Amino acid sequence: MGLQKRFFFIDSINGWAVGTKGLVLKTTDGGENWVLDNLSLNEALTLWDIRFLNSNVGYIVGERKWGNEYYGLILRTDDGGKTWLRQYSPVKDYCTSICIVDSLTAWITGSYTLIKTTDGGYLFPSAVSGEESLKENEMIAQPFPDEFWITFDDDFKEATLLLFNSLGELLFQREIRLSEIDKKYCVEAKYFPSGMYFLVVRSNQKTKVHKLILLR
Repeated sequence: MGLQKRFFFIDSINGWAVGTKGLVLKTTDGGENWVLDNLSLNEALTLWDIRFLNSNVGYIVGERKWGNEYYGLILRTDDGGKTWLRQYSPVKDYCTSICIVDSLTAWITGSYTLIKTTDGGYLFPSAVSGEESLKENEMIAQPFPDEFWITFDDDFKEATLLLFNSLGELLFQREIRLSEIDKKYCVEAKYFPSGMYFLVVRSNQKTKVHKLILLR
């Protein structure tokens, strides 16, 4: 079992604890007894903070390991922790604490990081510093029955790709390097159901969100 990093109580009897190895504990009797949440014991997750706005709306922030890299992690619940939706962090650095202003507005800090959401984070919270948008001729994304193809302009050498479903759940994340000859990249989609997806591409200090429809 992981080590506890942070506690938060909604009232005198209902509270939460989060920590390493994806540890999430919940108590409904003031801490006399604690039960494991369904996120617990995921070795790749370190959870640094948990906060609730009310009995239903809450966030967990931390970091997760993807290959040999670590990325910021943001989770949100709207049903008191029964389910947690993974949200996108627009920065690579890990997230350590969160302040919830209301149901739509929240601030998150971390390693050289300060980000804010004003829409509940359901799609893509924005970095405070902001980034330019990729132009249409700099990147083109095309959906096919079993894959998504992304074509880049000749100036691009590397990029970060993130794929979300229509609920805002992160399905795919990868740092890619492009060769001098081949400026195309394929995201395998044969295991994804038909529907609407959002592809986020970040490169050369620019960002673009592409809406893709997958039909079978």
